[in-house]
Amino acid sequence: MSAEIISIIGILIGLTILVVFSLRGISLYILAPLAALVVAAFSGQNILELMTDTYMTGFANFMKSYFLMFALSSIFAKIISDSGAAKVIAVSVAKLVRIAPQKYQRLLAVLSIGIMTAILTLGGINLFCCVFVLVSIGKELFEEFDIPWHLYMTSAIGSGGFTMSMFPGTPAIQNLMPMEVLGTQATAAPVLGLISTVICIILSVVYIRHALTKSDKRGEHFMPTGAEISSVSTSEAIATGNVPKINLFVCLLPSIILLVALNGFKLNAVVSLAIAVLAALIILAPALKAEHTNLASTFTDGIKNSIMVILNVCVLVGFGSVTAATSGYSTIMASLDKIPGPPIFQLFIAVNVAAGICGSASAALGIGLNMFVGKYLALGINPQIIHRIAVMASGGLDSLPHSSGTAAALGVAHLKHQDGYIHVFWLNTVIPLIVTLIACILASIGVC
Repeated sequence: MSAEIISIIGILIGLTILVVFSLRGISLYILAPLAALVVAAFSGQNILELMTDTYMTGFANFMKSYFLMFALSSIFAKIISDSGAAKVIAVSVAKLVRIAPQKYQRLLAVLSIGIMTAILTLGGINLFCCVFVLVSIGKELFEEFDIPWHLYMTSAIGSGGFTMSMFPGTPAIQNLMPMEVLGTQATAAPVLGLISTVICIILSVVYIRHALTKSDKRGEHFMPTGAEISSVSTSEAIATGNVPKINLFVCLLPSIILLVALNGFKLNAVVSLAIAVLAALIILAPALKAEHTNLASTFTDGIKNSIMVILNVCVLVGFGSVTAATSGYSTIMASLDKIPGPPIFQLFIAVNVAAGICGSASAALGIGLNMFVGKYLALGINPQIIHRIAVMASGGLDSLPHSSGTAAALGVAHLKHQDGYIHVFWLNTVIPLIVTLIACILASIGVC
């Protein structure tokens, strides 16, 4: 048996360890290094070097690149929570939800978090920022309607589905990557993108309604899956259910400032978040004072929360770094252009395989574009179709349990894989795969 085949076996075993045992509630702190060790052991390379150099370099580089973003996002969210602004926003959303017939109210309450996530991500807010900003609002809203907390992960409808890859013009990095290579625009294949968006939204809403109905039949409540998120410190007045008397616009203003800084002035994410934190402290100062908030504790707790989340991501990035350094990985990537079938379906399969192994849509897209663009352009395939199908395909198997984005979202929500991942799997993996397959069929008959 060749060294490459042995290495591929190691990669498959490592992925299996991550997927199976994370769904059984084993910590990623244990699983990711263990899975990386298995991959390294089967690689035929120096195991010590792969673990102490390759693994730790990937780990450290992610921490270096994103720690400030995570920390500032978490501090910002903590200020919004401790000031009572999150409570006010949640109660305001609840009032809107109660306008609807009673039988639809809880469904709309669940969907509202996904809608807010979609608005923020389409507005250009980084997903890592979104999950921190919205979790406190979601907690208050789900407690208000006594909705099982694990259903908070259905907010994935607004993060890794149509807003990332399907909606024409979305500012997601995945939708921007093909532009330079293909000479296309962010609105590439608008008809195909809009049809895919509509289908994705419909299927996602159907799933969320099914999940809520299933939970109701089981007699589930906000607890017990909400126990850990409820243990996160909040001011006593807010915890007792009192709604702070803050104007809704004042509560929303710090988030608006963040949105304008990122998209209006095109500032760096860290700079934008720092401005948003400062703005929140100034704008919500009276509310923070009224709640007798200890700012030192707010900042400390915010940073602690962010460290827990980013460590979950770092250990997975380290695993990905070890995997990418093996001969088995190189063999798999090199074989992707030998997939049989029509070119568009080749692209669909190849990018998804890369996404599944990398646990990253961006990495998979980079591989797919590098390997297939020249070949498909030479065949006369419309660059806009290549753009849209490649981007949509990157958003399928990228959300498996070892995905860094999945780990971050679950970590912020204080949920274990075994509790909340199933919703991410359906909304960010199964449904996008179905929709992308439909898009491939439509593209093959000329829809663009």
